Amino acid sequence: MSEHYKNTNQNEEKETPIIFVIGILLICFALIPLLYGLIQSQFQTVIFGGIAILIGLIFFAIGYLQIKKQNK
Repeated sequence: MSEHYKNTNQNEEKETPIIFVIGILLICFALIPLLYGLIQSQFQTVIFGGIAILIGLIFFAIGYLQIKKQNK
């Protein structure tokens, strides 16, 4: 019984990698300059927003792979 309790506690103590969280936040906040650039027809702002989203997607993918690695 106590062994099952220890295994349950160990599974609950896994943390989300910070790079995963940074990737999600970067994707969300990069939409602001992207949409602003599209509305105002500012090409440079659209490029900046697109690059920021790509970097966010890379961070998101790395964090996702770290989570998958932890769950094995």
